Amino acid sequence: MDSVTNKDRLTLIHNAKIYAFDEADYSWMLFDNKSGYIRALGRRDPPINDATPDNVIDVNGRRVLPGLHESHIHLGLYGLTLTYLDASGCRSVDELKERLLIFAKNNPNRKWIHGHGWEQDQLGRYPARADLDCVCPDQPVLLFRVCGHIAVANSKALQLAGIGRNTPDPEGGRIDRYPEGHSLCGEPTGVIREVSEKLFAEFLIPTETDMSSAIKESIRHCLKQGVTSVHALEDHYTWGIFCDLVDQGRLPVRVFYVPYWENRKSQKIPEAGQTRGKLLSCDRVKIFSDGALGPCTAAVSVPYKGSDKNNKGLLMHTQDDLNKLVSEATSSGYRLEIHAIGDAAADAVLTSLEAGKVAREKRPIIVHCQILRTDLIERMDSLGVIASIQPQFVPTDARWVGDVLPEDLMEYAYAWKTLINSNIQCCGGSDAPVESPRPLRGIYDAIFRYTDDNRKTCYRSDQCLTVQEAITLYTKGGAFTTRREHDLGQLLPGFQADFIVLDSEIDPVQCPEEFSTTKVSQDRIASEEMFKLNQINLRTSQETKIEVLITMMLCRSTDPANIIVQVTIQMREKGRQPEVVRK
Repeated sequence: MDSVTNKDRLTLIHNAKIYAFDEADYSWMLFDNKSGYIRALGRRDPPINDATPDNVIDVNGRRVLPGLHESHIHLGLYGLTLTYLDASGCRSVDELKERLLIFAKNNPNRKWIHGHGWEQDQLGRYPARADLDCVCPDQPVLLFRVCGHIAVANSKALQLAGIGRNTPDPEGGRIDRYPEGHSLCGEPTGVIREVSEKLFAEFLIPTETDMSSAIKESIRHCLKQGVTSVHALEDHYTWGIFCDLVDQGRLPVRVFYVPYWENRKSQKIPEAGQTRGKLLSCDRVKIFSDGALGPCTAAVSVPYKGSDKNNKGLLMHTQDDLNKLVSEATSSGYRLEIHAIGDAAADAVLTSLEAGKVAREKRPIIVHCQILRTDLIERMDSLGVIASIQPQFVPTDARWVGDVLPEDLMEYAYAWKTLINSNIQCCGGSDAPVESPRPLRGIYDAIFRYTDDNRKTCYRSDQCLTVQEAITLYTKGGAFTTRREHDLGQLLPGFQADFIVLDSEIDPVQCPEEFSTTKVSQDRIASEEMFKLNQINLRTSQETKIEVLITMMLCRSTDPANIIVQVTIQMREKGRQPEVVRK
């Protein structure tokens, strides 16, 4: 290590608290910034002379974690919803109408108004087309519930989509209609369950330019939150966008791409095992089996509470059809990621895996696993099923889940601790745009499961995870899910140096309440491309540092002066004056 060449390619991080799971923290880490692999870690005096002074980084005693996995995110859709009407937090239908009115006035040239985030339990009832008509009678409006499984459309949107009294319920979905005794009996109310994207497909598909911008905006948000690997559930046509980002050297995160298997016939999807560069790969596909809990379309074994005493949700496929989908995807070489929220859906999925003789080595994934049973968990263990869970759902759903689920199903609702204790491998994600992609917040929610901002009410304290279990969800768990546990998810010699530095004087590992507010001061992905673009530092707030990294990656400027100008302009707009330091 004495040659100048070797010193130039090595970087030393020291004066750190480097997380080591079961073992004591490391205080320094030496890694090769060309290959991206960790050379050594230690707990005593750091090898200061093994790297050039410019490549020796003192992190001032801050906590260092392995790079975080966002194990279930819709990057493109999340980016698009950032341009939609934000209906989250609306406390009444009148408030929703007010937001729609303001949005319409501010966006008069939009052909369609799309929105996202409403919840009927907060509104007091389901919104209807009449509510939207009184604000936008001539401009088509389509507003998705927070889960994305249900939407409400105004009359203009229904007309353009050809949806009326005589339109039959599509397979796997339902069009809500006014009941008997109503003046519009039999007419659509505007609420569409589970099939909104199919019925309004031609009005929802964005241009390639818009989708590319949306994906890049999503990546910016993920980087700010310490995400270094995304498991991205995407529409088939986005593969080319990701490939372009790789070819242009503008993809700053690892992307484990997951297309929808249902798209395979009408559109080409990446082949199983297909890669592009070091950061983009595809080895699994997504299949839906049921709906969501909020609109009571998740398939459960006992009827939901409420006026419809026979409602057990919706299964998207017959058992034979689901068996066929699983068999076809497996024989085509793909791994499986199957959406199942209700216990009846999980039962159907496990039956299809058993019928298809899907090997444990394939590591099939069931996404959500919100309602289970003892027998289902035992079968998951037998089949080697991974549970992809969303801890951030708990604070949101706990407000109303008891109002819709019968008591018989509550014992294994959001039972993350039970899954882990039952030897089920788990990984954590947000399902953005359902929740925001904030893994540190996900860690916090997995530990505490608070349902209120005052931290007084905990939903099922018996299911709270330890700090290590919660961190594992977003690190080792994510790596295991991608079959990269040999070089991702931990900081060890021979592993990729994907890591984040937390910007908090109080260590959240020791004081886990800090996970709810802790920010990320820097994140690094151990690839040559990323490291070349991380040679300029702005000594100011952590937000500025992350903006520099993102700007460098996504604008693909190789001229440091250009980068400094762009970021300086951003910061001045926010009223801050950065100090530029060239390394």
